[in-house]
Amino acid sequence: MSEDVTDLTRGVYRRIYSGYITGRRISKLSLPAEAWFWRVQAKADDFGNARADPDLCKDETAGLRRNVTAKQISGWLREMADAELIQFYTVRGEPFLHIVNFEAAQPAGKNGKRMKRYPSPDESEGIQVNPDLSSASDNDNQDDNHNEDKSRGKSALVSRLFEFWKTEMNHPKAQLTSERKKRIEDRLKDSTVEEIETAIRGCKASDFHMGREPGHAQVFDDIELICRKRSKLESFIAMAPRQTNGKPKRTETVREKMIRESCERCFGTGTDTTDPKGAKHCDHGNAVSERSGEIIESSAGGSEARVS
Repeated sequence: MSEDVTDLTRGVYRRIYSGYITGRRISKLSLPAEAWFWRVQAKADDFGNARADPDLCKDETAGLRRNVTAKQISGWLREMADAELIQFYTVRGEPFLHIVNFEAAQPAGKNGKRMKRYPSPDESEGIQVNPDLSSASDNDNQDDNHNEDKSRGKSALVSRLFEFWKTEMNHPKAQLTSERKKRIEDRLKDSTVEEIETAIRGCKASDFHMGREPGHAQVFDDIELICRKRSKLESFIAMAPRQTNGKPKRTETVREKMIRESCERCFGTGTDTTDPKGAKHCDHGNAVSERSGEIIESSAGGSEARVS
């Protein structure tokens, strides 16, 4: 193809940065709203402007998603605005949207020029914080639809985090009480899902909170405690083991440390040098099962169970 021909058969080029994954603003969106944000970004012009009328936005972004309604799109656009990812504005009575910081994130074309397809915010009657996006087909129950979509997205995140906590802490019969739900919802206002999951792992790694310290058998692992306040969450995040190949690094328990340090084969080093065939990893007299991560009967007597 000739170099002076601009090939748009596959659509316009857009960059997606991996930093979005941990972005606080985009993490506030429900999953449907986040998915639609990328469609809006793909169809916006080179200045980050696009139509905000739900019907017209649907025509430009739905593609083969024919079951998506203008009401749903209107609710998702409001979520984006609430998260400060887009701004609404009007030009001659028509609603448009602008993607915040679009030009800084998306480069111009090879010739350094940008294609303008919609009026810009500086042509508008003013930026609108919460405009009426209702078109003729969407006048009824618009706010109810938005609130329903937003509530559904929040409930899904709460359920996801609660199930994660149940699995990590081995509480299969635990119930999502109103207090637990409220604490999780509160933390989702100032923390990402990844941060809360890391805090749960941090609590699990704490000998004190899991009742593994000698003479301290009481367990403090409730998700209500972990999510009680932001500072508490941060303290548990600091306890979390570093990730190894995508999985948390296993933390040595107090009892495991005692067994290792008293071992007469490796003298606490973890390497058995008594074997005539050569040095090897020491199992401390089969005191620790490496396969399951459980402490089993040791030569020193006594036993203790721990699920890694």
